[in-house]
Amino acid sequence: MFGPLIMTEIATIFEMDRQSKRILFTTSTYLLGFVILLTALLYYTSPAKDITTILLLLVLFWIVLGAYLARRITKRLTHELAVKEAINRELKAERDGATRALASKAHTLAVVSHEFKTPINVIQGFSELCIDQVRQQCSPEVSENLITDLRLIHEAAATLTLQTQQILLSEELEIRGFEKRVEPVSLKKLVSDRIRTLEVSADKKSITLNVNIKGAYPVLANSVALGQAIDNLLSNAIKFSPSDTTVYIHLSPSSGTESVVLSVRDEGPGLKVTELKQLFKPFSRLSARPTSGESSTGLGLSIVKQIIDGHGGKVWCESSYGKGATFFIELRLQI
Repeated sequence: MFGPLIMTEIATIFEMDRQSKRILFTTSTYLLGFVILLTALLYYTSPAKDITTILLLLVLFWIVLGAYLARRITKRLTHELAVKEAINRELKAERDGATRALASKAHTLAVVSHEFKTPINVIQGFSELCIDQVRQQCSPEVSENLITDLRLIHEAAATLTLQTQQILLSEELEIRGFEKRVEPVSLKKLVSDRIRTLEVSADKKSITLNVNIKGAYPVLANSVALGQAIDNLLSNAIKFSPSDTTVYIHLSPSSGTESVVLSVRDEGPGLKVTELKQLFKPFSRLSARPTSGESSTGLGLSIVKQIIDGHGGKVWCESSYGKGATFFIELRLQI
């Protein structure tokens, strides 16, 4: 009955420190020597020299040794259990603290978002109003400079709005993840709708949007979240493309799989090999810069990855430095 306990203890001997090994081996040696001596004494003093006596004494030795090892094992297991319970209590306390911190962070972000909206909207609204007033009441020589300055104020407010929205969205995705209320969505319609909202930005830079979409490509998705991911890719392609270039938007089934792939290719500066590894990390600083002074928070692509990962899809980039970049999103089709 003591066999498994003895083998377990022997297996742990090699993990003991030197002092513990010496004590254990010394004790075992003394016990073994005592039993051998006692066995020899009884054997030679016994008239019958009965071998049964020897066997009984050997059994006694193993019982004593097994009891000793069993007691030692019990003490060790009790100690390990107490340590594990203490660690579990500490982990629970840390987890509860982290949960409270995240909840506090989410509340703070919500308050900041709400408090930011009103003054930013006021700045944008009044800058637009001032532009109209200047046009109507000032001479062309004066109004030209004033309108330029007022437009800078309006654009700065718009940039602050975008940056605030991107930061809040990134934090919300990190804390809660996006709401996984999925529904059948036509990827063709979702991409087409996003293209229409960005046509004005493309026209300002004389960028052509070459769209190749055949088929509806139904997917199960959260349309709001997925639309945001697509919008980030398309707006980045326009933002980092020089004027008078083309952005290619292609939607097609993935060969050999039940998936659909959206590709967005630009003719911008491209990316270095080292940059591809950190491309989807928050606040990544890359060599490419917006070509017309557009704002960039460094969060757009990390948001894309969070959303696409949440849909069980894949997102990646292929690029040669100086030759543009192509971003891909792959999602499973609804069968």
